[in-house]
Amino acid sequence: MNPLFTKNDDALAPVFLKLAQDPDPAVREATSRHPLATPEALTLLGTDIYYDIQANVASHNRTPATLLEQLASHPDYEVRQAAAGNDTLPLHLPEQLSTDEDFSVRTALAANALTPAALLGRLACDSHPEVRAAVALNPQCPPEVMISLVTDEDDSVRWTLAQNTSIPVTLLKSLSKDSHRWVRCYAAENPACPEDCLETLAADDVLQVRYDVAKSQYTPARLLKLLAHDAETKVREAAAENPNAPRDILEMLAEDEDEEVRATVAMHPNAPEAALAQLAHDENEVIRYHVAKNPKTPAPILKVLCQDDDDDVVEAAMQNSQLPLDFLLRLSKNADDDLSTRISMALANRPDLTEDMMLSLSEHPFYEIRLNLALNTVLTPAIMERFTRGNDNDVLKFLIWREDIAPELLAHLAETVENPFKQSIASNPQVRADTLATLMTTYENDDDDMQGLIGSMAINRELPAEFALKVLQLGNDKNRLNLGRYLRMRDEDLDEECKRVVGL
Repeated sequence: MNPLFTKNDDALAPVFLKLAQDPDPAVREATSRHPLATPEALTLLGTDIYYDIQANVASHNRTPATLLEQLASHPDYEVRQAAAGNDTLPLHLPEQLSTDEDFSVRTALAANALTPAALLGRLACDSHPEVRAAVALNPQCPPEVMISLVTDEDDSVRWTLAQNTSIPVTLLKSLSKDSHRWVRCYAAENPACPEDCLETLAADDVLQVRYDVAKSQYTPARLLKLLAHDAETKVREAAAENPNAPRDILEMLAEDEDEEVRATVAMHPNAPEAALAQLAHDENEVIRYHVAKNPKTPAPILKVLCQDDDDDVVEAAMQNSQLPLDFLLRLSKNADDDLSTRISMALANRPDLTEDMMLSLSEHPFYEIRLNLALNTVLTPAIMERFTRGNDNDVLKFLIWREDIAPELLAHLAETVENPFKQSIASNPQVRADTLATLMTTYENDDDDMQGLIGSMAINRELPAEFALKVLQLGNDKNRLNLGRYLRMRDEDLDEECKRVVGL
């Protein structure tokens, strides 16, 4: 058993037991899927009136073995199917499930990596192709079983086998010559495909096969050069997108007749400077935009793009961190109102802002600029505090969601902002317990607002234990369901509090 799952069992057991007995089936269903659901809760849910909940229990890796035995003989095939895929299945159950009357149960067993090799060999001869295909994809499928599947009469079995990364090279070579194109496609995508097979597939008559070779990160440079001259645009585009495409190929494809190919080069993280310089003057504004957005585009090229006729290109260039900040500041000195606003918008998104710049932008008359600044990941605590001391609700409603905001600022906002922003504070992982208590006192006489607050608390993944209990006691069906989805293990310093509270 994974020790991480048992760390807080004593503390969480009463909570999961409450959730497992909730009158709302949606809450019980979410609980049956929760990775930390305790064996005791799963035992209760294993006899739930809804089969989909029982199926979740059958697939859960914390379900007790005795319960799995019962679920493996369940009258509903979906429950048996879930049990067959469980990697904690007791050793004697795979044999029973391998002869199940429903092929989906046998398929799940065939896909289970812990199914014994002897059973995989038997399932490889199953009458249903989906069962054989599941065996073919199983990473533990023995080589001798794979040999029998290479010549399977069903195409889907062979193309599934071609996807197995554990397949011996000799068998993959055989599949690379298969008559069905999808088998050859999947062989081309397989990381185990040897270079001589890739060379054969790079000259395949079928476009899709050549495309798959061109996009594979395992295709050597010499074959990418061949595919970069392919007659089909889609193949050349795949070669241009390949992360291992050499500089000379990218420079050549930057001159391609097709706009999609050139645009792909413009977005490539390793596009050479010469290619980017050429594409910065492309007649297609979309291509110039991609050059401006590329984080590797050098400053001299970005400076040129700041003078582009297309507003989107200019904005992208200004926001690119490769463009020196002082260039933007110099550009703003003689700018008209329109250009000045666009520069301010770009500055608000930049990761290299100084605090003085942030201060100036926080007072900008345009809401979009203040909002972009509030969302900037480098916003300093001092500027956050400045925002919270104002009444700029359009900005505050987004600032409240920031997970790096100081708990003290959330406490201040809890006393000053209006609804529904006040309720949203309860969902922030940084909110303190005393702030939550203050919010609950604020709404204790208003049922609708209280449910809104409880709903925000329910989706807080760091919710203190005592408030998790309040959600269970006071929340409606949706609130309890959300808590079941978002409940997380607590830090060690919270364990004793958890035990005290949920043990009430």
